[in-house]
Amino acid sequence: MQRVRGWLTVWIIPFLVIAGSVAPLITYWTRYPDPLAVHWGFGGEPNGTLPLWLYAIGMIGAMLLAWWGLILGARTGPNAPLASVVYFIVGLLAAINAQVLYFNLDAASWEEARNLDPITFGGVLLIGVLAGGLGWLLGGGRKGVPEEVELELPETTALTWSGRALNLWLALIAVIPIGFAFLVEAVLAVVLVVIALLIVVFSFVKVEVDPSGVVIALGPLGIPKRNYAIEKITSAGAIEVPALSYGGWGWRIRPGQRAYIIRSGPAIRTERANGVAVIVTVDGAPEGAAVIDSLARARKYQ
Repeated sequence: MQRVRGWLTVWIIPFLVIAGSVAPLITYWTRYPDPLAVHWGFGGEPNGTLPLWLYAIGMIGAMLLAWWGLILGARTGPNAPLASVVYFIVGLLAAINAQVLYFNLDAASWEEARNLDPITFGGVLLIGVLAGGLGWLLGGGRKGVPEEVELELPETTALTWSGRALNLWLALIAVIPIGFAFLVEAVLAVVLVVIALLIVVFSFVKVEVDPSGVVIALGPLGIPKRNYAIEKITSAGAIEVPALSYGGWGWRIRPGQRAYIIRSGPAIRTERANGVAVIVTVDGAPEGAAVIDSLARARKYQ
């Protein structure tokens, strides 16, 4: 039964959704204006375009990329967080695609595409959320959250420590939205540039530890930055984190957890007095966790 659910979750449902999105795009290709209206203003009027071929490549490519991530992550077993994120992305893209194609169908030009109403926009977001929920359930829910492997901490008397992590491949991906930004309207170009900047931010992290606390700085410029006071940390440990078990790279929120996922590999996990753990993937995580744990325990007995 579990194997059947795995095939249904990883292969059958994503294939049907992506094929169902591609079919009307290809079937009615000649009935869409070129360029295609892909963005609407607050008044509902179309105000942004993309060449039809570029829209098709971008939409299909994004869906296939998300699906590929699900396939890779599922090789190690059920993964509810990853399934939820991928289903949300694919579901949202499928809904957006259906909206774009319907509002452009048989329009003489992109300016004459149908106006977008708030109900349709809200429906698109709702479909994405529902799809994410379905992915979570099919991925096993709480039982489908991969267990974290604890790493042994070395003995230390150090009072300070610093470590970094770089995901060069993720940083290079930022080139893709930047490239598309030169081909689209100004409004969409700004959106793509923001996406590229967010990708770059989560491709690098620096963690600094001293007796006052832990500082996590993201991006090449160290912005944004978060400070965690040592007196609010109860303990620390190191774990092995597969990025896909958190649904990919970026800032992740789970019940009782906040995670900065830059890449797969060792990560520091700090337990805080408020019950919310902070996880950050960083090189030399066991050494950093040992220093944090030592400082936290010493502070507790002062």
